[in-house]
Amino acid sequence: MKQIMQNYKTGELDIKDVPAPLLTGHSVLVKNMASLISAGTEKTKVDTARMNLVNKARNRPDLVRQVVTNVQQEGLVPTVKKVLNKLDTPVSLGYSSCGEVIAVGSEVKVLKVGDCVVCAGEISAAHAQLVTTPQNLCAVVPWGVKPQEATYAPVGAIGLQAVRLAGIELGQRIAVIGLGLIGQLIVQLAQSSGADVFGIEIDPSKLELAKKMGMRAGVNQLTDPVAAMANDFTDGLGMDAVIVAAASDQEKTLDLAGSICREKGRVVLLGAGDIHAPRLHYYQKEINLVVSRAFGPGSYDSNYIADSQDYPPGYVRWTAQRNMQTFLHLLGQKKINLEGITTHTFPLERAAEAYDMINTNSSPYVGIILTYDDTVSLARKVVRAQGLMESAANIKVGFVGAGSFAQNYLIPPLKKHPKVQLVGVATAKGMTARNTADKFAFQYCSTDASEIIQDARINTVVIATRHNLHARFLIEALKAGKHVFVEKPLAVNAEQLEEVIQALEQYPGMLMVGFNRRFSPFVEKIEAFFSNRSGPLVMDYRVNAGYLPAEHWANTEEGGGRIVGEVCHFIDLFQFLAKSPPVRVYADVARGSDSNKPLELTDNLSVIVTFQDGSMANLVYTSLGDMSYSRERLEVYCGQSIAVLDNYKKLSLVRMGKSENFTLFSRDMGIDREVATFVDALLSDHPKSPIPPQELYLTTLCTFKILEAIRTGKAQEIAWKATRT
Repeated sequence: MKQIMQNYKTGELDIKDVPAPLLTGHSVLVKNMASLISAGTEKTKVDTARMNLVNKARNRPDLVRQVVTNVQQEGLVPTVKKVLNKLDTPVSLGYSSCGEVIAVGSEVKVLKVGDCVVCAGEISAAHAQLVTTPQNLCAVVPWGVKPQEATYAPVGAIGLQAVRLAGIELGQRIAVIGLGLIGQLIVQLAQSSGADVFGIEIDPSKLELAKKMGMRAGVNQLTDPVAAMANDFTDGLGMDAVIVAAASDQEKTLDLAGSICREKGRVVLLGAGDIHAPRLHYYQKEINLVVSRAFGPGSYDSNYIADSQDYPPGYVRWTAQRNMQTFLHLLGQKKINLEGITTHTFPLERAAEAYDMINTNSSPYVGIILTYDDTVSLARKVVRAQGLMESAANIKVGFVGAGSFAQNYLIPPLKKHPKVQLVGVATAKGMTARNTADKFAFQYCSTDASEIIQDARINTVVIATRHNLHARFLIEALKAGKHVFVEKPLAVNAEQLEEVIQALEQYPGMLMVGFNRRFSPFVEKIEAFFSNRSGPLVMDYRVNAGYLPAEHWANTEEGGGRIVGEVCHFIDLFQFLAKSPPVRVYADVARGSDSNKPLELTDNLSVIVTFQDGSMANLVYTSLGDMSYSRERLEVYCGQSIAVLDNYKKLSLVRMGKSENFTLFSRDMGIDREVATFVDALLSDHPKSPIPPQELYLTTLCTFKILEAIRTGKAQEIAWKATRT
């Protein structure tokens, strides 16, 4: 299928063949008939992408702060590589479309094949021939409403949410600042709610259009005395509500809104950008400033979107979906007039002309529609013509999952290795799959993991998906006769772990898990430093992990929580240094401001692990620290000797009063060496995992026992299980 993609590094727009999207249980596959270019929102996105690096930094100071923190943690060179890779990642455009349902997920209850629906949301309503959309971000188009009209519904829902937040009552007088696409719709929605509408705009043609749509009065912000005319319009009372739908300087716009709003009135702000509201008007009048969020309640709720958990109407009457349904009903009842709002229509193939027109302002525009051919490829695999060359490389690699970690750390060293050929890559999003294939010269890309796993040419599969899918895909790959490298964790629950072990015992493929810290050159020095020890190790590890919001995927069922998803790294390192299996674990959590958080999602804890040889390890893992400080610190004690590793950049080895110190310019957590060791193992006559399966099993089991120790308040024994070595 074809999709519009924009390169965030260069700003270039392209229409590319990408694999058809993956259909999930709570979503529907929709063949688009039309999609709407929201000129204001998308122009901002396009303009940002076309900025140079300096202007991008000025536009996103929040990201600059992240870059500075990353430099402090990892070093300059790795950070530059990550930034350039991020910039060289395409973004999708569009969030409002209409089409025909051609397939439904197993959990979809209210939509069926053949329904004409509107779709909302970035990616789920992109400018593409096919989209996969969660059912709660879809609404059935009523009879008599044309697809090109219906495609306005998501944008209309944004306007409707702002109108609802304005609390408009019959007879009130409101102002709308900005009469672009959303502003024109807000004028009609506010009028339908019983308000008299006063419009403020700098484009005379848009003022005239809004008057045709029912606006009672309007002023040109550049030439008219706005405050005086607004005062006359309200008989000196001031506006009951002001809705700001302009993308211009928000501080000046909010100052204007406050100046014309009445005492204890309401200002509703749409759109992105920092909010700088001048204090004077808002303080003196006690004005209520409200920011309207997208299509309505549910817009950013993963439970609402991904799991179709609707809000009860008795508690949340107007959700994102119900706002779209309302707008569609208004269209069907001819209470919304789109005549004059749709100014241009382009077929998808000419989308570049549409964006050039927006960028250059070569023609007056409001609503711009893209249309789609009825013929579309449903193929979930796209072969790159540039990638058809076979090589003599011994290791043919396929990737299942290719997020930022894989692209920054796993794919580059594999691509550089002379004995490795990158064959195929599969991701859930077709755009990501295509971009990854182009960037790293994979032969093909797909949204179907089975394309990789069942490809007879591929002998090695790298799994870098969300955590909950690791076990499933690695088992399928082992069954298919592949060697497997899977990112941590090995499994997210005990049932998955047992299934993995059974597969390892049944199938001959080699399994490696991405426990990279044991491969750090500084850890290698620590191992050698204590190689002749006769007594136990005492290890102390501090992780300044940083805060993750509760809704972050790592804190959901997809991620399994940070104990399963990351603490496994440190258990593996302890086991590697101790050269002995863990036999007992105790853990407790800090309870306070996050006391309502489920125990399995805690990220402030202390863990004590004891090993068969008498060694012990203490782990402090916290999200409460300052991320400008070093993330990780390890101290190891044994035989009157100490090793201190600070953030994998500094190492001190102290014995008999003498200290040997080592420093790296950039942090080295062992990932490159881990990948190289994995490749070396594959090239051997009898491939054997660099990390014995027994250790993989015990490390993973230990994380589950940590959770059990937290729940019960008791130390947990860690039972051995014989596994293939």
